[in-house]
Amino acid sequence: MCTAPQDDAVGKPSCLPYLLLCIFLLMEPKSYTYILFSQRNGTLYIGVTNDIIRRVTEHKEKRIPGFTQQYGVDKLGYFEEYNDIRLAIQREKELKGWTRKKKIALLEASNPQWKDLFFELQ
Repeated sequence: MCTAPQDDAVGKPSCLPYLLLCIFLLMEPKSYTYILFSQRNGTLYIGVTNDIIRRVTEHKEKRIPGFTQQYGVDKLGYFEEYNDIRLAIQREKELKGWTRKKKIALLEASNPQWKDLFFELQ
């Protein structure tokens, strides 16, 4: 039995719009804002991606030249998941504006041992 709202002319439940919304929400790709580190209290990097495993693997394998490759920043210390890439990008910008002390406090609040969380994702 459908529990969607009554929305047709004779009062029968019409499930199609409700089902389409559910499918859309389930298919919505995930996005992530993340913090990488080189070592405990070392260099930090904040990024955004739609595939956290692929992206951290790229950092670990130093596939993309740049900051993380140059400074050996390849350990996943913190991440947040979003259903909307715009929110993930907004959060990335917010975190990049924070002081180093505040970034470390955020990381340590959920990962006090500075574990590489990448291995827990797989």
